[in-house]
Amino acid sequence: MNKLTDAHNLNNAQMMREMNQVRQELQDMKDTLGRLKARPVIEPRRGILFGARRRPPVQTVPEKAKPAFSLEDLLPLLPHLSGAFPQLKNPKVADSIKVLSNPAVLSMIQQFVAGGGLNMLKGPVEQVSRRERRGLFR
Repeated sequence: MNKLTDAHNLNNAQMMREMNQVRQELQDMKDTLGRLKARPVIEPRRGILFGARRRPPVQTVPEKAKPAFSLEDLLPLLPHLSGAFPQLKNPKVADSIKVLSNPAVLSMIQQFVAGGGLNMLKGPVEQVSRRERRGLFR
């Protein structure tokens, strides 16, 4: 029993040393990262006549906010919503809901949206006058 206690104590002490070493390494990494972030970026100097070249500011594009629920989670629930919305009891709407809740249709819709959706179908639009649209210039 005494040997088991000694082995446990030695193992515990070794584990504590290793944890302290990992903590120290982590703190060193944090300090190094903090110094790198705090140090200003030094750009190379140019000649006296022309001065430093200024770079145009980089514009970041904000990402679209993702909805709280994914489309995959909501579409199977559509058939059950007819009790809450009387408009969904219409037979045409009910058939559409059944089609949309099909997993194969769902995957096709996702592929379409991922490929650009309706923007993919849009081509260059010609500016045509009202008379030309009506066919008065035939």
